[in-house]
Amino acid sequence: MSAPARAVLMSLVTGGPSSRSELAAEHGVSRSSLTRIARELVDNGLVAEGVTELRAPTGRPSELLRVKPDARHFVGIKLTADVLYAAVVDLGGTVIAAAEQALGSRIPADVAAQIVGTTRSLQVETPTIAGVGVTLAGSVVTVGSEQMVIDSEFLQWRDLDLSSVLSSIDGLPVTWGNDVQALAATEHWFGPGAHLDSLVLITVGAGVGCGIIANGALVLGATGSPGRLAHLPIDRSGPICRSGHRGCANVYLTNDAIARSISQALGSPVNYAEAVELAQARNPAALRGFDDAGAALGQAVGLVSNLLDPQKIVVTGDGLALWEISPAAIRHGIELSAERAPELLKVEAVPFEFEEWARAAGVLALQAAVDIAR
Repeated sequence: MSAPARAVLMSLVTGGPSSRSELAAEHGVSRSSLTRIARELVDNGLVAEGVTELRAPTGRPSELLRVKPDARHFVGIKLTADVLYAAVVDLGGTVIAAAEQALGSRIPADVAAQIVGTTRSLQVETPTIAGVGVTLAGSVVTVGSEQMVIDSEFLQWRDLDLSSVLSSIDGLPVTWGNDVQALAATEHWFGPGAHLDSLVLITVGAGVGCGIIANGALVLGATGSPGRLAHLPIDRSGPICRSGHRGCANVYLTNDAIARSISQALGSPVNYAEAVELAQARNPAALRGFDDAGAALGQAVGLVSNLLDPQKIVVTGDGLALWEISPAAIRHGIELSAERAPELLKVEAVPFEFEEWARAAGVLALQAAVDIAR
């Protein structure tokens, strides 16, 4: 597919149906050039034409081009320390199939073999798969033609050439990426950040993540992990994290940190799910633990607002119970750090399932296929 065709396809994927005149103006090409590009996309089965719609207050209805979602599909694989989540997404970013299985080994070659097996099993039901995206928690960077993971704590991978681990599956290209960055890009294309030029995604759960969209594009950073918030100072008299930082967000905001704090207050161990149940039952010790985490999250939101002034901040992740349990503490944290009043910030909490990580990995592969900037 030519670069102009990819550019127009990306516009249709992210912006929805559009007329030839609108697309020609957007991409700075003549109407005749756009007609040739449209024919290429139609001939490849990616785009349909024929629907008409009145697009202006005056004049005749325009014939619209629209993406055919089922024309291509992409496999997304999200790796955690012990689980492989998989999903198949179409050209509209919709999940049409999903799977989950225990990660048999963290040895790169074993992980690659499991990814290959999972992809092949998904291809049986979806033969139109055009690419595979794999995401993990850690710093993933592109060095020349190679993709490297600098550090992945959960998988215990360091300075690993991902291209040598897995670069294709039966001729399908494999694209690797950071999980939070992929999720931020997905929310920008298909979520609450659609049509915005700036967006910040904050994830809370096993870790604290941050993805940044600026000037309509994902910020990649020099080491593949921009927007690090985990070690944001919260309380100089607080506990020390594993990296030696006293009172940082990591010791208050992660699921493990919340469970550990509540366990200490109760004098008996509880896991995160039990901590949530206790807080929902209004147990005072549990509420204090979640309020400490809420204040940390609020301060992170305020800092992001001050530094980047995004159009919207999205909060999500498997630790999102915090949002409902401690709204007052979150607001207080924002008040402590944000220049603007909390009600002036556009902050949205997005419900989360682990399948969403795999969907984002699939969208990563989709973006690699159509985004000419990649």
